[in-house]
Amino acid sequence: MANTAYYLKRSRMAIVFQIGLLLLIQYLVSVLLPAWLAVVILIILLFSWWMQFKRSTLHYFQAFSTDEWSIQSIDQAVKHMRLTRVVDHHFYIVLYFQQQSSCSYVIWYDQLTLVEWKKLKLLAKMF
Repeated sequence: MANTAYYLKRSRMAIVFQIGLLLLIQYLVSVLLPAWLAVVILIILLFSWWMQFKRSTLHYFQAFSTDEWSIQSIDQAVKHMRLTRVVDHHFYIVLYFQQQSSCSYVIWYDQLTLVEWKKLKLLAKMF
């Protein structure tokens, strides 16, 4: 697999999506529940959003073979992992690795160039 190194940028689309969902949930909660309970749920939502930002994000990944990949998070060293599944959701692609069954990586379309995004979508179709 030639030229399959991907360097990721910070995704603005992911932040807009998360803020939109946070506002939608908070609006529904404020309409349906009493004010004091809506404030408690707002605090819980903001705390969970803050914890999401503390989670390590993918900075770099590269293919060595069809299923053997090298990945690097922003705050960690390079790891070699086996890619088990790639799911394409049109605006983002989810990468599932064998070594981290509970953790998956989401790649948004604005994190890559158009050429790299098309390569990744082709990889998703091949899997």
